[in-house]
Amino acid sequence: DAGFVSRSWSGDIDHLSWLIREAVQHKGFSLVDILQPCVTFNKKNTYRWYKERGLKEDETTPPG
Repeated sequence: DAGFVSRSWSGDIDHLSWLIREAVQHKGFSLVDILQPCVTFNKKNTYRWYKERGLKEDETTPPG
């Protein structure tokens, strides 16, 4: 039973830092999925691509 599940990407340091802090402070199991574009082998899904398509804070779903 995962009580804290989240996703962010390496280009949004403030959001990612906040998520990791929240995950560590959560009592129970936490999962943080971090997306990181590969600048060597993936020329299509660049940092710009992730930034344009990234989740906004108001698009998150609270548990329950």
